Amino acid sequence: MEDKQAWQVAAGTSNRDYTELFYNWGIATIGPGFEGDWYENKYENSGKVGERDKRLLKRFASEVKPSDYIILKLGKEAKAIGIVEGYNLV
Repeated sequence: MEDKQAWQVAAGTSNRDYTELFYNWGIATIGPGFEGDWYENKYENSGKVGERDKRLLKRFASEVKPSDYIILKLGKEAKAIGIVEGYNLV
């Protein structure tokens, strides 16, 4: 049996709902969105991203693989479930 992971991704917050953006573009993203690529070490000295978030960003970027499941949530409500077809570290 193939080893698959399920990943929960937030579609924003109650005052920033990005659900339609995720649907329309067929994407799943995480992170604060203000400093760029995790692998450029920008988070190391910024003081804006905590250690836990750094670990989550690195794990998501390096461990998500095709055939894994993505659960898109907004608050406590699941909005969609999808299967990873591919990925692009941008």
